[in-house]
Amino acid sequence: MFKKQKFFNLALLITVMCLTTIFVVNAAGQEIKTALFQDANTSLSAAREAHADILAPKNFSKAMEHYKNAEKQLKNGENLDDIRKNLGKSSEYFQKAIKATKLAEVTFPNSMKARSDAQFTESAKYANKLWVEAEEKFKSAAVELEDGDVNDARDEAGKAETLYRQAELAAIEANYLDGTRTVSYTH
Repeated sequence: MFKKQKFFNLALLITVMCLTTIFVVNAAGQEIKTALFQDANTSLSAAREAHADILAPKNFSKAMEHYKNAEKQLKNGENLDDIRKNLGKSSEYFQKAIKATKLAEVTFPNSMKARSDAQFTESAKYANKLWVEAEEKFKSAAVELEDGDVNDARDEAGKAETLYRQAELAAIEANYLDGTRTVSYTH
């Protein structure tokens, strides 16, 4: 009986030590990731705040591709220099995207206002087909602008603006008519 208890205590001690080691390694791994990804995370936050995913989708997408590659490399325990290179490229593309958003804000003010208005009326919910079509046109405009074709970008943005306004109106009508139907059925 004494041998069984001693064996159990030893097994318990080994289990606790293994779990502690795993915890310490995971915590250290998280600290390494935090340190490695600090600049890229700062750039990512700034890009999201600038709506670069919408106003500069090409550069934002490239940035995210490098960011995700770095995460994958870290997870797989790959070379830190390669991870840093991907993170550097990621930050570089996030900065390009942020810069492109400033040009988009000046080039697409009417389309951006129409998009905001359509969002406010929940067009994605009540006029989804028009919303999706408008988003595609707006993305196309943003890509054209990133590629340096201002005229085509403005043309696409104008089409997007029209679609956003149609989506906004359709959403308002859907909300108004649904509200009217609900009221008329209750009386």
